[in-house]
Amino acid sequence: TEIYTLSLHDALPISLDDTMRQGQAYTSMAWFSARLGRHAEASAAADAALALHRRHHNGFGEADTLYSMGYADQHAGRPTEAADHYRQALTLYRNLGNANEEADTLYRLGQVHAALGAPESARTAWEQARALYRAQRRAKEADRVEADLVDLLASDMGHKAG
Repeated sequence: TEIYTLSLHDALPISLDDTMRQGQAYTSMAWFSARLGRHAEASAAADAALALHRRHHNGFGEADTLYSMGYADQHAGRPTEAADHYRQALTLYRNLGNANEEADTLYRLGQVHAALGAPESARTAWEQARALYRAQRRAKEADRVEADLVDLLASDMGHKAG
Protein backbone atom coordinates (compact mmCIF):
# COMPACT_ATOMS: atom_id res chain seq x y z
CA THR A 1 0.00 0.00 0.00
CA GLU A 2 2.99 2.34 -0.03
CA ILE A 3 2.19 3.68 -3.49
CA TYR A 4 -1.03 5.16 -2.12
CA THR A 5 0.85 7.26 0.40
CA LEU A 6 2.79 9.13 -2.27
CA SER A 7 1.75 12.64 -3.07
CA LEU A 8 -0.05 13.47 -6.28
CA HIS A 9 3.16 15.05 -7.60
CA ASP A 10 5.21 11.92 -6.90
CA ALA A 11 2.72 9.32 -8.08
CA LEU A 12 1.63 10.67 -11.44
CA PRO A 13 3.62 10.97 -14.66
CA ILE A 14 1.53 13.91 -15.90
CA SER A 15 1.83 17.63 -16.01
CA LEU A 16 -0.20 19.07 -13.17
CA ASP A 17 -0.85 22.04 -15.43
CA ASP A 18 -3.27 19.76 -17.31
CA THR A 19 -6.28 20.20 -15.05
CA MET A 20 -8.40 17.61 -16.87
CA ARG A 21 -5.84 14.91 -16.08
CA GLN A 22 -5.40 16.33 -12.62
CA GLY A 23 -9.13 15.82 -12.07
CA GLN A 24 -8.83 12.23 -13.29
CA ALA A 25 -5.89 11.68 -10.97
CA TYR A 26 -7.82 13.02 -7.99
CA THR A 27 -10.74 10.76 -8.91
CA SER A 28 -8.40 7.76 -8.93
CA MET A 29 -6.92 8.83 -5.61
CA ALA A 30 -10.42 9.15 -4.15
CA TRP A 31 -11.39 5.67 -5.36
CA PHE A 32 -8.29 3.91 -4.11
CA SER A 33 -8.31 5.80 -0.81
CA ALA A 34 -11.93 4.74 -0.28
CA ARG A 35 -11.08 1.13 -1.16
CA LEU A 36 -8.32 1.24 1.45
CA GLY A 37 -10.69 2.61 4.08
CA ARG A 38 -9.04 6.04 4.12
CA HIS A 39 -12.29 7.93 3.98
CA ALA A 40 -10.97 11.38 4.91
CA GLU A 41 -8.33 11.17 2.17
CA ALA A 42 -10.95 9.91 -0.27
CA SER A 43 -13.24 12.80 0.55
CA ALA A 44 -10.52 15.42 0.11
CA ALA A 45 -9.40 13.99 -3.23
CA ALA A 46 -12.99 13.63 -4.44
CA ASP A 47 -13.82 17.22 -3.54
CA ALA A 48 -10.82 18.42 -5.54
CA ALA A 49 -11.71 16.14 -8.47
CA LEU A 50 -15.34 17.19 -8.52
CA ALA A 51 -14.43 20.87 -8.68
CA LEU A 52 -12.09 20.27 -11.61
CA HIS A 53 -14.49 18.02 -13.52
CA ARG A 54 -17.32 20.51 -13.10
CA ARG A 55 -15.16 23.43 -14.15
CA HIS A 56 -14.27 21.61 -17.37
CA HIS A 57 -17.76 20.15 -17.95
CA ASN A 58 -16.33 16.62 -17.78
CA GLY A 59 -19.48 14.61 -17.18
CA PHE A 60 -17.70 11.25 -17.19
CA GLY A 61 -15.19 12.42 -14.61
CA GLU A 62 -17.92 14.00 -12.52
CA ALA A 63 -19.98 10.80 -12.56
CA ASP A 64 -16.99 8.64 -11.63
CA THR A 65 -16.09 11.01 -8.80
CA LEU A 66 -19.65 11.03 -7.44
CA TYR A 67 -19.63 7.22 -7.55
CA SER A 68 -16.37 7.21 -5.58
CA MET A 69 -17.88 9.64 -3.08
CA GLY A 70 -20.88 7.35 -2.70
CA TYR A 71 -18.63 4.36 -2.14
CA ALA A 72 -16.58 6.23 0.47
CA ASP A 73 -19.73 7.42 2.26
CA GLN A 74 -21.26 3.94 2.16
CA HIS A 75 -18.22 2.36 3.76
CA ALA A 76 -17.75 5.18 6.27
CA GLY A 77 -21.24 4.60 7.66
CA ARG A 78 -22.91 7.57 5.95
CA PRO A 79 -25.69 5.87 3.96
CA THR A 80 -27.81 9.00 3.42
CA GLU A 81 -24.88 10.85 1.86
CA ALA A 82 -23.95 7.73 -0.11
CA ALA A 83 -27.45 7.52 -1.58
CA ASP A 84 -27.29 11.18 -2.60
CA HIS A 85 -23.93 10.76 -4.34
CA TYR A 86 -25.01 7.53 -6.04
CA ARG A 87 -28.21 9.19 -7.30
CA GLN A 88 -26.23 12.07 -8.77
CA ALA A 89 -23.80 9.64 -10.43
CA LEU A 90 -26.71 7.56 -11.73
CA THR A 91 -28.31 10.58 -13.40
CA LEU A 92 -25.04 11.48 -15.11
CA TYR A 93 -24.32 7.91 -16.23
CA ARG A 94 -27.80 7.68 -17.72
CA ASN A 95 -27.44 11.04 -19.49
CA LEU A 96 -24.06 9.93 -20.84
CA GLY A 97 -25.38 6.55 -22.00
CA ASN A 98 -22.96 4.61 -19.79
CA ALA A 99 -25.08 1.51 -19.07
CA ASN A 100 -22.22 -0.46 -17.45
CA GLU A 101 -21.68 2.15 -14.76
CA GLU A 102 -25.42 2.72 -14.51
CA ALA A 103 -25.87 -0.94 -13.53
CA ASP A 104 -23.05 -0.83 -10.98
CA THR A 105 -24.42 2.37 -9.46
CA LEU A 106 -27.92 0.92 -9.21
CA TYR A 107 -26.45 -2.08 -7.41
CA ARG A 108 -24.67 0.13 -4.86
CA LEU A 109 -27.74 2.33 -4.48
CA GLY A 110 -29.76 -0.79 -3.69
CA GLN A 111 -27.25 -1.73 -1.00
CA VAL A 112 -27.61 1.69 0.59
CA HIS A 113 -31.41 1.59 0.47
CA ALA A 114 -31.34 -1.83 2.13
CA ALA A 115 -29.05 -0.47 4.85
CA LEU A 116 -31.41 2.47 5.37
CA GLY A 117 -34.34 0.09 5.87
CA ALA A 118 -36.02 0.95 2.56
CA PRO A 119 -36.61 -2.51 1.03
CA GLU A 120 -38.91 -1.31 -1.77
CA SER A 121 -36.32 1.21 -2.96
CA ALA A 122 -33.61 -1.45 -2.70
CA ARG A 123 -35.73 -3.90 -4.68
CA THR A 124 -36.43 -1.33 -7.40
CA ALA A 125 -32.75 -0.42 -7.78
CA TRP A 126 -31.65 -4.06 -7.77
CA GLU A 127 -34.26 -5.13 -10.30
CA GLN A 128 -33.07 -2.38 -12.65
CA ALA A 129 -29.44 -3.39 -12.07
CA ARG A 130 -30.25 -7.05 -12.70
CA ALA A 131 -31.99 -6.23 -15.99
CA LEU A 132 -29.01 -4.17 -17.16
CA TYR A 133 -26.52 -6.85 -16.09
CA ARG A 134 -28.47 -9.47 -18.02
CA ALA A 135 -28.65 -7.26 -21.11
CA GLN A 136 -24.88 -6.74 -20.81
CA ARG A 137 -24.30 -10.49 -20.39
CA ARG A 138 -22.73 -9.92 -16.98
CA ALA A 139 -23.99 -13.17 -15.49
CA LYS A 140 -21.88 -13.08 -12.32
CA GLU A 141 -23.18 -9.62 -11.42
CA ALA A 142 -26.79 -10.59 -12.29
CA ASP A 143 -26.51 -13.66 -10.06
CA ARG A 144 -25.15 -11.54 -7.20
CA VAL A 145 -28.11 -9.17 -7.49
CA GLU A 146 -30.51 -12.11 -7.67
CA ALA A 147 -29.09 -13.48 -4.41
CA ASP A 148 -29.45 -10.07 -2.77
CA LEU A 149 -33.07 -9.87 -3.93
CA VAL A 150 -33.78 -13.31 -2.45
CA ASP A 151 -32.17 -12.24 0.85
CA LEU A 152 -34.15 -9.00 0.81
CA LEU A 153 -37.41 -10.87 0.27
CA ALA A 154 -36.60 -13.32 3.05
CA SER A 155 -35.71 -10.47 5.39
CA ASP A 156 -38.85 -8.54 4.49
CA MET A 157 -41.00 -11.65 5.02
CA GLY A 158 -39.33 -12.19 8.41
CA HIS A 159 -40.15 -8.65 9.47
CA LYS A 160 -43.79 -9.00 8.40
CA ALA A 161 -44.15 -12.35 10.17
CA GLY A 162 -42.62 -11.01 13.41
